[in-house]
Amino acid sequence: MGSTSSSRSSTFSVADVQSFTKSIEGHNCNWSSDLLACPISLLEAILDITSLYKSQFGPKNSNVSLDQILLQKRRVLSWQSSGAQSDIQWHLTEAFRYGIILYLLRLFNLMTDLTELRLMTKNVICHIGAIPTSSGWGYQSIWPLFQAAIVVTCDGERNWFRLRLIEMQQSSGCSVNAGALKVLERQWSLGSTDWEWGSDLELMLV
Repeated sequence: MGSTSSSRSSTFSVADVQSFTKSIEGHNCNWSSDLLACPISLLEAILDITSLYKSQFGPKNSNVSLDQILLQKRRVLSWQSSGAQSDIQWHLTEAFRYGIILYLLRLFNLMTDLTELRLMTKNVICHIGAIPTSSGWGYQSIWPLFQAAIVVTCDGERNWFRLRLIEMQQSSGCSVNAGALKVLERQWSLGSTDWEWGSDLELMLV
């Protein structure tokens, strides 16, 4: 999938994903943990947000209005699962939901409400913290974890994310956790709003 924070077109379009989701419609697609780390409807929200952002750089050079952005925000905030979930699945889903909001706010440079940012990051911490670190569910939490970690300014919260990623790295052996921490350490050293857009940060936002 193309980097979400760049002007490049996504590898998979909205139509591509919709064709896939329609093909499994009615087959318990509310939670597809065998394929995806979050419900398909939330994955579609991420794709729609990304497509909206990238539309500013396409051939048509569309102007994205605040109303369009807020519509996507309300869509995710009001989202509710329509199927049964275990406690851990619910916590992971909620972590993704709040992570998507943080992704939206930062992508469109709307991180002006510090109270809202703190609430969203606290929610991500709360829900991820309820998931066993050394578990399949825990390993799948890295995307929303990163969305929250990249915006926190409190040293205590940064250390919580740091230790979580170190534990995930040690228990899974997956280098993406170490890579995420490396990117975070660099971004934290720059300050809360000085984004050093580059290949590493862009890839972590996918």
